[in-house]
Formats: sequence, C-alpha cells, structure tokens
Amino acid sequence: EEGGEERVLTFGELAALSKGAPYLGALMLDADRMGEAFATGYRRKGRDLATPSRLAALSRTLEVFFATEVLSLLETPGRYRERLGWDDLEAREKAERYPLIYSVYSGGDDLFLLGPWNVLLDFALDLERLYGLFTQHEGLTLSGGFILAGPSLPIPELSRLLTRAEKAAKEAGRGRLFLFGQAVPWGELPGLRAWAEALSRDLREGRVSRAQAYRWLSLWRRFSPLEDPGERMRYKPLLAYALRRVRERDEGAWERYLRLLDHQDPAWAYLPVWVQWALYRERRA
Repeated sequence: EEGGEERVLTFGELAALSKGAPYLGALMLDADRMGEAFATGYRRKGRDLATPSRLAALSRTLEVFFATEVLSLLETPGRYRERLGWDDLEAREKAERYPLIYSVYSGGDDLFLLGPWNVLLDFALDLERLYGLFTQHEGLTLSGGFILAGPSLPIPELSRLLTRAEKAAKEAGRGRLFLFGQAVPWGELPGLRAWAEALSRDLREGRVSRAQAYRWLSLWRRFSPLEDPGERMRYKPLLAYALRRVRERDEGAWERYLRLLDHQDPAWAYLPVWVQWALYRERRA
C-alpha cells in the first residue's frame, strides 16, 4: 500500500508472482451455444416451455454470473469454500492468490483475465465448476483459451492470441479449454492437474529429469498426429525404453508412468498439457 491506498501491480510484478516460470497468464472464456440454449433449453417432451419470462430469467442469470459472480470469486474467494469443496489449505491459498488476478473485462457472456499464470489456471477450473453450479443447465458450457506470455506483450496482441485459442476450443467440440496446444474437455483438467503436480514433485526430487520429460513430449509429438493407427502405436516400445531411467530411481514412480503405455488413457492423449504444466512450474527465472 502507498498512502493508505492499494497499489496496482504491474504486469511484470504479476508475472514474477507466478510459481516457476515468471510468465503472465491470460484467460478468455465465452459461453457456448447461447442461441441454442435459449431456443431449446425449455423444451420438455416435445412441449416448448420457453416463455418470455423464463428466457429473460436465463439471460439475467448469465449477466449476473459474468458481471458479478466472476468478480466475487476473484475478490472474496472464501465465500465459495463450501460450494466448491475446498479444504482449509486450499481456501487459504485461494484467498491469498485469487485477488492477484486482474479483470480486463467480464460481462455479458464472456471474460478476459490476466494474472500469475499458475494462479489463473487454477481459477479457471474453479470458475468452470461454479458456472455449472450457477446455471444448473447441462447445455450451458464454457469454451476458452489460456496462454502464457511475457509481461511486455501488448493487450491487443494477447487478445488476438486468446481469440485464436478460444476458436480452437470451440472447433474441437466446445465445452473445452485450449491450453499448451490442446483443446481439453473441462472434465479432464482436474486429472491432468494431478499428473502435473506429480511430475512437478518428481522433477523437483530427482525421480524424473527435465530431459526425460522432454523426451516423452517428443515421442507424443512424433507419433500422436500420425493417421495410421499401427504407426501411432510405435511410441510404446520407445517410451517403455525411455522409462527405464525412472525405474532405476524410483519403482513407484515408474509404475505410475506405465499408464502412458495405454494410448487411450487421457494421461497419454493430453500429455503435452500436463508435462508442459509441470515443466513451467519447475522452471526458474
């Protein structure tokens, strides 16, 4: 504080508060299928129940969420502890960190936020859960883009990059967040965060090296885009061989990473997300 007033942090200061790599996080979210939801959300057994009052109520609900609830979660996250199921430690951490997030705009049916990248990414997952609880409408989902950027990148350029990421999320099927090069359904992100946290610990404690993590990423990029299913499976013996180094250091960690040999496991399908998430968490300035 200066002179009894809160000082607004610069983007450089916000980036420096990130865990690991000192990047600024940028998030853009948009409500999906609004026209469809308004047109079909009140049909039951062939009957159209979409009265003007009900449609107006749904419109007001969305306006309240983006104009009020988003900022409330940012400024007073403790209010949401029970609704979002946080434990004591999580509640304290969010109370300290979420107010660091800066709202460029939030209203109507979309938002644009900036903040320490790891804090903003956690916030995005909480916000999506809150949106589902708030709307109580399975047809109302969010799509968006999340990027890491240097603090000197102009906001118009950030907006352009985020718009492109958001478009990729919608084109992949909506109800997704595009981050680290992939459009991921929201329901998969908590599990991928757990993988990122586990890899972060393994990197920090020497069970996995950064070179090994980059090797896994290289195998995914080499084989996953291939059209021939048989060719895509060629990653398995190469990955199994690469994992032998992990086994030499920790049998338990090795057994956990063997799940990556199942090509249908989300941990393999979305490997670039959680591996890069962990690598950025453990990168130092």
